[in-house]
Amino acid sequence: MIKNCIVCGKEFVVVGRYPSKKYCSINCRNRLYYINRNPKYDEYKRAYYKKNRSTILIKRKIHSMKPEVRERARACYGRHKYEYNKVRRRKETLETKKIIFEHYGGKPPKCACCGETGWEFLSVDHINGGGTKHKKELNCGGGLGFYKWIINNNFPTDLRLLCMNCNFALGKFGYCPHDKK
Repeated sequence: MIKNCIVCGKEFVVVGRYPSKKYCSINCRNRLYYINRNPKYDEYKRAYYKKNRSTILIKRKIHSMKPEVRERARACYGRHKYEYNKVRRRKETLETKKIIFEHYGGKPPKCACCGETGWEFLSVDHINGGGTKHKKELNCGGGLGFYKWIINNNFPTDLRLLCMNCNFALGKFGYCPHDKK
């Protein structure tokens, strides 16, 4: 889904678990937060904390030592949280991958060389080579980080969709066996 950022007006693609997102980046989110904040409330909070600091810290410590609070914290930050995030991240990656594959490979996505349509075999390829070097320069790793970079940069034209076999052959031998025929 394509939306316009309410802070800067830039178009962005909404992917993942926040379909009602209104801003394009963390910077715009922070700017929106600071625009809507009431400075008098901030002053009041600072003064209250300064005046009651020792009491607040003691109450926090006592609260954090309660068994039910500790159990809840373990559940949130322990194995359950890890499993939940793993599933959520996998779903987000697949949704992002689908958007990119459909942009570069059509509907249904297919390899630009041999026509393979199984999405499990497809990958994004740099037309002029140098994909590893490019990803290192971006410092976004592979997978979801790179896919998000592609979407945020309006689908660069120097990328295409190839199956793993064609992509490997091009990287290893400099040509694809399908082009030789």
